[in-house]
Amino acid sequence: SSADLKSALETGKKIIITTIQKFPHIVDGIADLSDKRFAVIIDEAHSSQSGTAAGKMNQAMGNTSEENVNDDEQDTQDKIIEAIQSSKMRGNASYLAFTATPKNNTLERFGDKQEDGRFKPFHLYSMKQAIEEGFILDVLANYTTYKSYYEIEKSIHENPLFDTVKAQKKLRTYVEQNKQTIATKADIMLEHFVTKLVNTKKLKGKAKAIVATQSIESAINYYFALKTLLEERGNPFRIAIAFSGQKKIKGIEYTEDSINDFPVNLDTAKPTDPGYISDKIARYVDMDEYRILVVANKYLTGYDQPKLTAMYVDKKLQGVIAVQALSRLNRSSDKLGKKTEDLFTLDFYNTTEDIKKSFDPFYTATSLSKATDVNILHELKSNLDDAGVYEWSEVEDFVEK
Repeated sequence: SSADLKSALETGKKIIITTIQKFPHIVDGIADLSDKRFAVIIDEAHSSQSGTAAGKMNQAMGNTSEENVNDDEQDTQDKIIEAIQSSKMRGNASYLAFTATPKNNTLERFGDKQEDGRFKPFHLYSMKQAIEEGFILDVLANYTTYKSYYEIEKSIHENPLFDTVKAQKKLRTYVEQNKQTIATKADIMLEHFVTKLVNTKKLKGKAKAIVATQSIESAINYYFALKTLLEERGNPFRIAIAFSGQKKIKGIEYTEDSINDFPVNLDTAKPTDPGYISDKIARYVDMDEYRILVVANKYLTGYDQPKLTAMYVDKKLQGVIAVQALSRLNRSSDKLGKKTEDLFTLDFYNTTEDIKKSFDPFYTATSLSKATDVNILHELKSNLDDAGVYEWSEVEDFVEK
């Protein structure tokens, strides 16, 4: 509580752990204790899409209008910078912020100015390095746009050298006739998730997916479309939806609680329970029976669920938001045997170039390539045959040995 925080500051506690909502109280407390020195370490100083942290920050900063409290675009980083730049923040405190996706003004406040006028972080542990050292997984390794995905399936089907399942009929219908309906896309998403992740027992049968949609209304429509498709399959698993506040569609008002048919057994969860998760939606989605979470903005930042291995995107993603959203899949897990090759993103909205552009400033290396061309190996073999690099008898001899 605020009283606990005030007491901890005044009585000289050496280490105080608190939340971003109490940040203004920390500001006031440090200003009053000018005879002491503080280091303020701000963890995950990223943009908040859900509006929750940003809204409470607004309230704490005295900006309590409904418009600002519920605005999804309010940014925690901006509020932190605003508070630091105020006169109260000077003097006896040093501020250190950790974030994977710093904004320009964050870099300007916390970074080192270069000779060319640009600012760089005073310390960088890059996404590339973290991937190479196994702390996170590379979410771009299997990023695919729906057009690329379709072309791969189509070329495999039409290539007589491959004996594989033909391209899904609904996928063909979607791309060739360009149907823009949620029902069609939901069918493609579910078909992929069931055949490629559920049936193949990815992550020891615990693989989960997130569907990112353009708006709360879109999320609700996707939720019902997926539920209908699951009912046709005999409900092999359950899905959930996350959004803030209320949304009225065709005269019906929906909330998280009214739309999710959650069992009651976890509603009484206590902080003392083993593996307790404070957030209600995250608590249910962690259960094995829940496999897909549908969202608009909520849970696209800061949501830590190692079982997430697939993302289906039907919304515009760019810049920091693109990095934060796709990074929901990057949590590694030795317990689940989760590897980079288990990850998959199917994007119905953005292009490969858009996503590459968003990741490059944070990745420190170009890593995103075009879709796989299944004909490359055959073309290579043909070129080698024409050049006489080997005799066929040598190939047979090698195979025999």
